[in-house]
Amino acid sequence: MILSRSGPAVHEVRLREWEDFVPVWSPESREVDRVHVMLREEDGVLAVQLHDTMMATPHRRVRPSPVRLSPGEWVRWQINHRWARPRDGGWNYEQTTLNLAHGPIGDTKLFLGTPTRHVDERTHLR
Repeated sequence: MILSRSGPAVHEVRLREWEDFVPVWSPESREVDRVHVMLREEDGVLAVQLHDTMMATPHRRVRPSPVRLSPGEWVRWQINHRWARPRDGGWNYEQTTLNLAHGPIGDTKLFLGTPTRHVDERTHLR
């Protein structure tokens, strides 16, 4: 996801256990999901907060503070979950990685490098 003066451009790739972790993406741009990502810009600095809205384990009572990005910086935010399948009592697992840059960004391979900020909320899931 890259934020620029013309607004956010979103490129989302999903890998789900129940789809054998095959990458699925949509080539068109979409809006930022304001339910899961809070964005606030003030004095040219962008505050980013990933909201954990999953009703899944593990519950995270202490969440990191918003990440502040200056233009040209980017964050990689990772979080994972598991939840029980009601039909058979087995488990589903999901991991989300949000890469978000505060634009304008010149290099289209930006997210292949090392992020300016990294938030890792992944934990051991039994």
